[in-house]
Amino acid sequence: MMQDSTQVADFLAFAGSKGVKKVYAGVNADVPNEAFRGFIEQCGAQGIAVGALIGNSQWILDRGTPSLDDNLGWIEQYQGSAPDNSTKFEEVHMDIEPWVLEGWDTPAKQAQYVASWQEKISTIANFSRGLDMAVAADLPFWANTIIPSSSSSSDSSDSTTMDVWTLGVVDSATFMTYRSAPAQLLDVAAPALGAGDATGKPVWLAVETTDVGDAALSYFGRTAGALAADLVTVQEGARAHASFAGIAVHDSVGWPALA
Repeated sequence: MMQDSTQVADFLAFAGSKGVKKVYAGVNADVPNEAFRGFIEQCGAQGIAVGALIGNSQWILDRGTPSLDDNLGWIEQYQGSAPDNSTKFEEVHMDIEPWVLEGWDTPAKQAQYVASWQEKISTIANFSRGLDMAVAADLPFWANTIIPSSSSSSDSSDSTTMDVWTLGVVDSATFMTYRSAPAQLLDVAAPALGAGDATGKPVWLAVETTDVGDAALSYFGRTAGALAADLVTVQEGARAHASFAGIAVHDSVGWPALA
């Protein structure tokens, strides 16, 4: 979370020049409420909504610090302390990523992790709506290959996939379609956009700008002009889908650093 006034001003100038409409600020109980209020208010003055970003793969195992309950408790106190809507978070945005856990590739373990993941998604969604906040989730582009727990699924046909199940619970989703070429990005995004169309929920596609060690996945080392041109191509290719909401760029450090 940015607290330095110069850093915030630089970010807002950059975001304004790129037409950014939404940003996510990581929940951090060590940052004073006043810092979040100031940031959210300044973003709002530029027409930029701010979401509260939370997530930890360890939550799947009921571990992790801060815990899910800690994060939700902080959000509740923050929203309650905000003097008006101009200083409140618009939504809760979750990024849990259970696929990084040991044993994910083992069917039995994966089934356990997915059931816990669904439980956490439902918990966060119910919490958010209790505070009149929107709720969103990050998903891998291959979420259509993950089978949700039948005990947690609202679809009794056993044909639901995790992308469709999640979109049925949250208000929108961002799919991590990290590719550094429009054709490849649109290819991996096709199932996500189809799930959005089927459920009537907004879908965001995502690009990476930080160094992830694979040029095929990130625009790191490329130019800002190359990214801008490719984003136009992606938008043109995706807008045929009613669910396409826009493109999320990760992140606030990597994007401005592009030459």
